[in-house]
Amino acid sequence: MFTLASIPTAGLSQYLLVAGLLFAIGLTGVVLRRNIIIVFMCLELMLSAANLTMVAFSRFYLDEKGLPDIHGQMLVFFVITVAAAEVAVGLAIIVALYRTRHTIHSDELQSLKGWNIFESIYEFALVTIATPALGGGDQLFVAA
Repeated sequence: MFTLASIPTAGLSQYLLVAGLLFAIGLTGVVLRRNIIIVFMCLELMLSAANLTMVAFSRFYLDEKGLPDIHGQMLVFFVITVAAAEVAVGLAIIVALYRTRHTIHSDELQSLKGWNIFESIYEFALVTIATPALGGGDQLFVAA
């Protein structure tokens, strides 16, 4: 007969091994890749590895009552919230860079001279958010 108690559970070392592998894959991607979007995804992978580590330690560290400590799990919710804001701002910057420089390869972006990030993000927000909300503009980008 199948019961939930018969399922073997992973220990702390297995969680830390998976988190270490995720972090190593993310770090390798950040160091070796040139595409900004892939570098951005690898940074998110590294952040997920850190979250997994916090949850694992939180699960296996018991407080004085013998219950798992939830402080690490609460911290993960804050990290996920900050990561969501980071994704929104990061993708806006990547789109603004692509619109002005017509490339997303990091080795071709050697200087930010002559690039106004605030103007580019403002134009992106106007086109993607304000224009459809006002009832016009079926296109996603307008020619600069």
